[in-house]
Amino acid sequence: MHIKRTKIYHSSNFSIYFGNKTDPKPSKAFGLIQTKLQAKSFTVFTQVHGTQGHLVSRKDSAKRTGDILLTCNPGCAIGVLTADCLPIIFYDPNNHACAIAHAGWRGTVAGVAQETVRLMHSSFRTDPSNLQVYFGPSAQVCCYEVDSGFSRYIEKQHHSTVFIFKNKKLFFDNAKLNHLKLCEVGVLEKNISLKHNVCTICDCSYHSYRRDGKSYGHQVTAVSLTEPRHNCSI
Repeated sequence: MHIKRTKIYHSSNFSIYFGNKTDPKPSKAFGLIQTKLQAKSFTVFTQVHGTQGHLVSRKDSAKRTGDILLTCNPGCAIGVLTADCLPIIFYDPNNHACAIAHAGWRGTVAGVAQETVRLMHSSFRTDPSNLQVYFGPSAQVCCYEVDSGFSRYIEKQHHSTVFIFKNKKLFFDNAKLNHLKLCEVGVLEKNISLKHNVCTICDCSYHSYRRDGKSYGHQVTAVSLTEPRHNCSI
């Protein structure tokens, strides 16, 4: 089995780390990721498949629960752990702020993507139409099988777009549903990147709960601002 190397997306203003099976366990990987992102700190929360979010700064050492992290502090890396759930990275170029969300199906249905946009607007005056959004590795519709009753959780107007039938089985497109929900709150479709949104189930370079069962691990996705644009004192 060929395992792909981890990827780091660099721009002049921020960097994103897309982890996979080549990383050590998350607790040991955090320092490595912080170094690769050239960050001064690295924060993750205990994830609960919800929509709670927190602003993070370098002086923030509190242990919190939540699935959304936001910052405008350069060098303050923020991250999520996934093993089929969708990591979503947000960058506001006008206010030099970023956020990251953990979007499993429960969080997606609850509106974690839209809540991230709302929190960025209230915290940084972010205009959704200016946001740059990046989807990380997650379970894809090619492999994400769900039972027939699952469709009750999804708005009926989206059924034809986010579900497919294959061999009399139902498959769910979590990334597509998040894409739709982001566009509904003003994010431009052209600003949503799917380049790194590979399937964690059929690509064995990634950890997958659905493929590996109880032996599954987690990959880390993280983002860090790299160039200040304005004064921010969280």
